[in-house]
Amino acid sequence: MMREVPTPYMYGFEFMGAVVAFQRIIIIPFAIGSIGGLMFFMRRFRMGRALRAVAQDPEAASIQGISINRITALAMAIAGALAGIAGGLMSVVYAVTPSLGHQVIVPALIVVVVAGMGSVEGVVLAAIIFGFVMTFVTTLVDAVIATIACVSIMAIVLAVRPQGLMGRVIA
Repeated sequence: MMREVPTPYMYGFEFMGAVVAFQRIIIIPFAIGSIGGLMFFMRRFRMGRALRAVAQDPEAASIQGISINRITALAMAIAGALAGIAGGLMSVVYAVTPSLGHQVIVPALIVVVVAGMGSVEGVVLAAIIFGFVMTFVTTLVDAVIATIACVSIMAIVLAVRPQGLMGRVIA
């Protein structure tokens, strides 16, 4: 028997005639801060630039003296930290169950594939686009149809731009 932990903060704000749940509002500054912090780190810190170099060309980065193993460990640590933040933020929107992440696996995959490799900006753009598509299609039709629409859009984008919206062609 699975037990659920109920979501806290059952309040809402009225915004232009629509009621927006408080827990969805508190996610926004955390998401902006996480993305902004990652982009700042990747551009302004030496380890962030080394991480980008290893992602683009590991052999050339190694020749420049960058430790591939250290940078790989750093990438895993950053990914784990961001996944932890995302899980913590999801726990205020969805009921906490052992299968908590299953609702967002397919949309997250779609966003990452459409965004393109190595593009944080592309992920932000793709997330906004697919967030709107999912919301509107779910509101007007059904959540399953919304997922089908997003997968269809992903297929079209990849047919036109195989590297994704903002990804680079890797030669």
